[in-house]
Amino acid sequence: MSRYLGFRTNSYCYAFEDDRIRPSRVHWNAYWPDTFRPRRRLVEDFARTSGFREFYRANLPHYQQQIDKYRREVPIRQMWQWLEERFPARFDCYRVVLSPLLGGTHNTHGFEGDDYREAVMFVSAGALLQGDIDDADRARVARAVFTEIDHNYVNSVTDLFVDRVNRVFADLDKWNRQNSYRSPYMTFNEYMTWAVFIPYLNDTADTEDFLREVNDAVVDQMVNSRQFVLFRQFSDKLLELYRQRGQSETIVDLYPGILDWARTLRK
Repeated sequence: MSRYLGFRTNSYCYAFEDDRIRPSRVHWNAYWPDTFRPRRRLVEDFARTSGFREFYRANLPHYQQQIDKYRREVPIRQMWQWLEERFPARFDCYRVVLSPLLGGTHNTHGFEGDDYREAVMFVSAGALLQGDIDDADRARVARAVFTEIDHNYVNSVTDLFVDRVNRVFADLDKWNRQNSYRSPYMTFNEYMTWAVFIPYLNDTADTEDFLREVNDAVVDQMVNSRQFVLFRQFSDKLLELYRQRGQSETIVDLYPGILDWARTLRK
């Protein structure tokens, strides 16, 4: 899996110049190890042999149509504003990379220079690009990108509480019954990034019924599919704390409360 992610994700850091693939002048390593670089010549050969660049140019209207639909249906700007009003991190640019080849292996990466910060989200668009969608489909697609975007905000705050996180989530099997995310830090960040989507929905959903519907779907995915087995309790508590917060408090201010609650939670 790390070789696959190192190849797929680092392809973002390269660009065609004529028929040669060159390292980007702006972006550097997006995933370690970079398994794209040693295969760069093979990718060039594949592109030439398959006629990829001609195919891509011929189908640009189709790709642009998909990009335009994603921009219409997924409120990225709203998410960006909401997160930066509630977290200290700031970004100058968001980029969303869409591909049907991603499946569920979504991830995010940040690039940072002296005066520039960029967040890149690698996601699939699912039903959005297949045809007509309803509000539940829109919520699923929004959740998919939101829970990658907010890693760029949540993780840096978790770093401030890492010792407490390591103590509270030390019993990993209590929280996480899958084979991945096998550290307290990674497990807590998955809980937190998915749980933060519910306060966002609390502030942006049209009705309480729709909030409950989407919340139930998120819980089902986290608990039954992803095996983060105490997610409902965690998410409900975070939403409670969010609704009770002071006027000037941000989600950063909720960390001590959610960790104190998690410390006393029994299986």
